Amino acid sequence: MKLASLQNLTNIDSSPEEPNEKRITKSGIEFDLNADRWSYKDGVSRVSLDFTTLTMLSPDLLLAAKRTLAWYAENRSSHHLNNLFTRLQHFSRFSSREGELIRVIDAPSLISYRSSLNENCQWYMSALAGILKRWAKLGHQGVTPDAYRDWE
Repeated sequence: MKLASLQNLTNIDSSPEEPNEKRITKSGIEFDLNADRWSYKDGVSRVSLDFTTLTMLSPDLLLAAKRTLAWYAENRSSHHLNNLFTRLQHFSRFSSREGELIRVIDAPSLISYRSSLNENCQWYMSALAGILKRWAKLGHQGVTPDAYRDWE
């Protein structure tokens, strides 16, 4: 696999306390899983995932989300990756209205989220169910089995 030029990467900064954990996208672009932002050009698509917008997730849940999204970066299109990040962001903003950190994603939180979606946005649940199923299949913590089973 040919590694894409590092010139494609921009604004990829890791937190000083976290070691670099390099990953490679489906198209061969290297990124750091622990970076606060994954930002790169992938062909004609632009990926820009700003994890600082997910401050409502507990640190453990955020790391599990990053590891799951990394699988998508490594195995699926950048467009799909961007879409899943946006769906996770939307769900997280809705679910953290009380200002408490989200420590687990479970069926009650998804039912509440689904009821908030208008008819044109019901498809968000399919995208979210997809990432939650992959999350569980990869063995990452933070998603209860009832969270994705109900959407199969």
